[in-house]
Amino acid sequence: MKILSLLKRRCPRCSEGALFRSWFQMNDICPKCKMNFEREEGYYTGAMFINWFLAIFIIGPVWIGMIFAGYPFGLILGTTVLLLILSIPVFFQYSRVIWLYIDFFVFHPE
Repeated sequence: MKILSLLKRRCPRCSEGALFRSWFQMNDICPKCKMNFEREEGYYTGAMFINWFLAIFIIGPVWIGMIFAGYPFGLILGTTVLLLILSIPVFFQYSRVIWLYIDFFVFHPE
């Protein structure tokens, strides 16, 4: 199941090799099947858009809900900043993983 391997942050080709070696360091190639994860300079630019959409669709409803509930602006701002800081590692990794899977299955199917 490719969805499960995406959620586990595994290689789109073999579903076994880890994409990341730490929170902010990606493997250059798959440790199992040797697929190249860094195809060219600027390859993950598309992942920035995915990161932005993840932030809008996950943190946005919290922000809007707090506005409509009448919370003070300082609390809304503080909560939003805290959520963004806590979600940076997750959004960073999953935006890259989603971009890699889109590229692998849509643009460069093997």
